[in-house]
Amino acid sequence: MSFVDILKIISILLLLLGAMFAILWLMKRFIYKFDTKANNSLGIRVLTTQAILPKKYISLVKFKDKVFLLGISDNAINLIDKVDADELGLDEMQTVGNSNFMEILKKSMNIK
Repeated sequence: MSFVDILKIISILLLLLGAMFAILWLMKRFIYKFDTKANNSLGIRVLTTQAILPKKYISLVKFKDKVFLLGISDNAINLIDKVDADELGLDEMQTVGNSNFMEILKKSMNIK
């Protein structure tokens, strides 16, 4: 094998690797996109999520008139607490983007 043959093989491998990463990126972007319109029709909203450890989260999820405090890990979802939405005093417009996890948690625990 000459040096030119080796360069051809390496360039083909790099081209294939780049194509694989491009396909993976397109799949993540377009196929597995989170559909918020479907969740709004079901009445399920994620109010906020806070990472506590790698691959471990605490989330506040609103379903109908209840707010659920969920512990989420890579292999399980556990219900920690369930509260009426009226007790927390949440506005209807609060979503993941503009709510603060600690503020909502303090309200639910009656801590100032």
